[in-house]
Amino acid sequence: MPARRPDDLRDRHRPGAVGGGAVRPRADGGDRVTAPCVVVACDEPAVRDAAVAAVRSAGYDAIAVDHGDAVVALLDSQPPPAALVVDVALRGRAGYELCDEIAARGLPTRVVLVASVYSKTAYKRKPADLYGADDYVEQHHIPDLLAAKLARLVPPPRLVPPPRPHDPAALSPAERRAAERLRERADERLRADDAGRDAQERARALARVIVADLVLYSGRDVGAWRAARGGRDRPLPDRLLRDLDEARRLFALAVPRDVAGSRDYVLEALMEFLRSRG
Repeated sequence: MPARRPDDLRDRHRPGAVGGGAVRPRADGGDRVTAPCVVVACDEPAVRDAAVAAVRSAGYDAIAVDHGDAVVALLDSQPPPAALVVDVALRGRAGYELCDEIAARGLPTRVVLVASVYSKTAYKRKPADLYGADDYVEQHHIPDLLAAKLARLVPPPRLVPPPRPHDPAALSPAERRAAERLRERADERLRADDAGRDAQERARALARVIVADLVLYSGRDVGAWRAARGGRDRPLPDRLLRDLDEARRLFALAVPRDVAGSRDYVLEALMEFLRSRG
């Protein structure tokens, strides 16, 4: 059954419930149960499809969107979604901004951030600051980790076996192929060329994507710098500077040399993020 689109909400949500979803028959023939609604918000089709598949495999109802404005519209639904799986660099409104939106509204919606660019050499540590989200998952781990992470946040309906603990060796051949495709797709995103935008606009968009990952994995350093006396007048911490250099390296691999050398797009994107956080 395909993921639901936002237009389906009017028929599905009922006032007074929390995290309402599709009503489904029990596998054992007992009373019908309501599957919690999980919104999957990713603008990369391959990532979105993989996340929807993982969500539905755990028995949740899935609604797929590809823009931040669509997520905001869903947050106004009654009841609001039980969970949101969102790309940190989602178009329209980044995952971090949507975390702020959920907190400001006092909603019970749980959030799993999706790291948008996977590189084997970048940021090899766990995030220390999720910016209000409950958990995170890297793109290539969506097939084997997402369902279990959601189950810890929102109890799934008793329609399917509980998600198994992460064990890469236990992945089926299809799941391993899906994970590898996501790994390749994430790296390809760094080299993607959108013919519908000029070179500078593409460069700015790519810098925002790369910085979205940087601030996820460097959250402690970013937070310490923002909180320090003097704030933006203070130099960046050494580790954050190293991460910034890594982000610039990834950026330079993906854009023409004359564009990459014309200005510091990555630093500008980082400063834009910091301004947005106040």
